[in-house]
Amino acid sequence: DMAAASVPDGGILFIPGTADSYLVGNASNYIIETHDNMTIIGEGESSLLKVKDSMNSAYAIIGHGVASQLQNVKIEKIAIDGNQANNTTAGTGIELNSLGGYIRDCTVYDFDTAGIKSYGQYFTIENNSVVDCKNFIYIAQADHTVVRNNNLTATVATDLATIGIYVYPTANADIIDTDIVGNVCVGVPILCTAIPETPTTITSLNIFENTDDLSRTGLGGYNGPNCIAVNDVIGYCNVSRNIVFTQAAQTGGGLRIGGTSVME
Repeated sequence: DMAAASVPDGGILFIPGTADSYLVGNASNYIIETHDNMTIIGEGESSLLKVKDSMNSAYAIIGHGVASQLQNVKIEKIAIDGNQANNTTAGTGIELNSLGGYIRDCTVYDFDTAGIKSYGQYFTIENNSVVDCKNFIYIAQADHTVVRNNNLTATVATDLATIGIYVYPTANADIIDTDIVGNVCVGVPILCTAIPETPTTITSLNIFENTDDLSRTGLGGYNGPNCIAVNDVIGYCNVSRNIVFTQAAQTGGGLRIGGTSVME
């Protein structure tokens, strides 16, 4: 906490790699609180922040009060372990509301709310590995957002509430110029664009060149109705060149648009 608090706006927090891990825990606040124009950078998976046993915190490990928007926060090359086995609650790995910036080349696993959650605008989430989270990547505001080339893997059984890329704008906000492209999922549905029941206007939502493999036995166990679902669409949505592999027991189909299910 002290190291992050001492980083001024525009500063850099470097997390060196270690042969072990950094044990972290705070039941009532973020472990690392982000600031405007802040960069958090590590050396890959050896820069591992692991939640201590019995912290049981709903707070994100890295984040801030998302009601206020920050500017140009950048996070890269770190790893975060939620340690669900030893915590009754293991909130979120990274939670940001940033205008500009990115989360890239990070590894996030074992969180029961979300691996990565973004409320940002003009924000990019790319080249990350997210494993065994409730919602692997959660887009709570889809405004010029790019989710690209991430690997999402479920190594344990999942259920209908587990979603790979979850686009669910808060307060019925519109979806504007958002791209979901080149992501690979194993054992979890690649996308559920669960637009609230009050229809949300989509200016532009592009879902293309993603791959979802639900066919591997022993990985995941998801048996939900659809692999890619877009509900209550008003506006422009492009879903193309996606590949989905399902198990024989898979119910529903590969694609659902506005209540219509088809095999893709």
